[in-house]
Amino acid sequence: MFNDLSGLLVFLMAVNSGTLVLVWVVQWMIYPSFRYFSKRELVEWHSYYAPRMGRIAAPLMFMQLFGYSFLLVEYFTLWNTLKCILVLITWGVTMGIFVPLHAKIASTHFGDSDLDRLVRLNFIRALAWTFLFLLELYTVIRYA
Repeated sequence: MFNDLSGLLVFLMAVNSGTLVLVWVVQWMIYPSFRYFSKRELVEWHSYYAPRMGRIAAPLMFMQLFGYSFLLVEYFTLWNTLKCILVLITWGVTMGIFVPLHAKIASTHFGDSDLDRLVRLNFIRALAWTFLFLLELYTVIRYA
């Protein structure tokens, strides 16, 4: 798949750049904008937004999962273990918190507190993906 470590690091840096931009756009613009919709408008917008966002976020998350799993198996270090833990945190938070919250919005059984939770708890993913990006940037610079 990758001829050497540098190819894998460049791939992961590109993927992490994508997740970093995506998560901060969601954190600062998309989730806060949900409060400006009426309930009916949000449900309608959400049915358009959610599947399309999934087509962007899911491939990035799978590429991270597979890339860091490969990295950990081929280059097992404490540093790479930390990176995998950050990826698993983003998966756990996404599947355990955000998938159910988005399902709640889609079902129309949500309140303002659920919209507030989206913004507040997304900060966990924003920090995890930011830290992962910074760790990978450091790794790329160190091995360049």
